[in-house]
Amino acid sequence: MTVDGEVLAEVGVRKKGLVGSMSEENPALKVRFDKFVDDQLLGGVMKRLTLNNVQYDASKINTCMAYHVFAAAGLPAPRCNFAAVTVNGDDLGLYVHVESIKTAFLERHFAEAQGYLYEGALSDFRPDFRGTFEKKTREDEADWSDIDAIIAALQDPSPAGLEALAAAIDLERFLTFWAIEVLIGHRDGYASNRNNFYVYRAADAPFTFIPWGADATFSNDPPPSSPLSVRANGAVAHYLYRNDAMRAAYVRRLRELLDTVWREEELLARVDAMAAIVQTHAAPAVRAGAAADTNRIRSFIRRRRTQFLDDLEPEPPAWPWPLPWTEYCQPERGAFDLVFETTWGTNQNSNPLAEGQVTFAQYHLDGGGVCTSRVRGP
Repeated sequence: MTVDGEVLAEVGVRKKGLVGSMSEENPALKVRFDKFVDDQLLGGVMKRLTLNNVQYDASKINTCMAYHVFAAAGLPAPRCNFAAVTVNGDDLGLYVHVESIKTAFLERHFAEAQGYLYEGALSDFRPDFRGTFEKKTREDEADWSDIDAIIAALQDPSPAGLEALAAAIDLERFLTFWAIEVLIGHRDGYASNRNNFYVYRAADAPFTFIPWGADATFSNDPPPSSPLSVRANGAVAHYLYRNDAMRAAYVRRLRELLDTVWREEELLARVDAMAAIVQTHAAPAVRAGAAADTNRIRSFIRRRRTQFLDDLEPEPPAWPWPLPWTEYCQPERGAFDLVFETTWGTNQNSNPLAEGQVTFAQYHLDGGGVCTSRVRGP
């Protein structure tokens, strides 16, 4: 593998991700420089590359712009840039290179890097979601008491519950994390979808939230009945927003960030710089679409301040909805047999979920309940 002229042999490369990374032309990739050669590091410092194909982001710049805003707010966020990738002489186009949440990241952002790191993917601090977190450090330890402490605190609506929550989570940092997620329209993050986040704590310290998977950003127009300036589907955000004092603290933080971080001219200049890289290095077939979609981000940045200030007046909006999904795992319904027909190779779209057709027939649940001719397509 050659990176900016530096050549490393015996490098480990694998496909990354599931549905969001499916592509025959430019699959998302994970690179590990020391996989087969001990202590082999790129530039003497880098162990890994994470190359995202961002095929659901036409602009190609959502991810790096999002992490820039998190970092500008003083939060631990992955570094992010672009990579022009060729494999065996074939040009795979432009990728987004995102820093992995590993030891080097923790060393840069925290006083201690040997603490407790969890990844949340459709995860939350609720009894029925408890098993959805994945330990990324100290995997052999059976102790989940730190997660359980948050779950227990959220079950207690009294002042003692809030006090316990403040001992388990750095609420000052969480307010900023939450407000930035809402400000950039991270519709697949913690506050909106309980997805794409990490939490980390050093020994005897509270948890800090870390953003992840920030490609679905800068286009979050809420449902007609939902307010623009708050999302509270995550249990922590939901709990805090229903507390008068914490709701006021969230609104103050949001206003502060509009003044200190949401500097439109600076953000727009960064968008222009990234867009120029995309137009230079992306595959010719996607450049026009990228240029058009970048206007979405520019419009989003210009409108956001006014939209939020209007939404917060004369008082912050209510969030009357209960937490979604009372059960993460649906109860078992029984065994079924399914016969289906489709044609391999008919999908010509870069988005595999937007094209294609499957006909389901002879659906049997526990030997009965036959249903035929169910069609799934665009």
